[in-house]
Amino acid sequence: MEFEVVIKKYEDKYKNIVGDIAIKAWTPLREVAKIELGEVIYDKAFYDWQAKKRKSVLDAMKSDDGHVAIIGDTVVGFISYKVNGVIGVIGENAVDVNYKGKGIAQIMYKFVLDKMKERGAEIATVFTGLDEGHAPARKAYERAGFSKNLKHITYYKEI
Repeated sequence: MEFEVVIKKYEDKYKNIVGDIAIKAWTPLREVAKIELGEVIYDKAFYDWQAKKRKSVLDAMKSDDGHVAIIGDTVVGFISYKVNGVIGVIGENAVDVNYKGKGIAQIMYKFVLDKMKERGAEIATVFTGLDEGHAPARKAYERAGFSKNLKHITYYKEI
């Protein structure tokens, strides 16, 4: 690896860049959702999704244990997690689209999995979608060693 990734505790000074990374990372997922659901359902189900996603990410970074991945002076990713008893949960996380495929996600996952274990977690969980837009996330989680899963699907119907 030709660069050093440093994981730092989230601070409010990172909020704009973390929010921007989230919007860029989730845009392709929302495009898949629009195709899968059709515009009528999509427009209602994902109304103002950018503001809602920005808020959910920033809330998770503050209320859960949020961290950022930094190369030099550049924030290139973020991850949140929490531990509930013996279960650790990876929350909101993404890597800047300009840094995808460089192993940054794996560094972030290893960091939080180690932190979870230090705090007494014996099991780690992460939630992601089954649609094609989430395929890269599923692949990254599998590379990080996640192998057991329960399938989940959300149905939509215009009424």
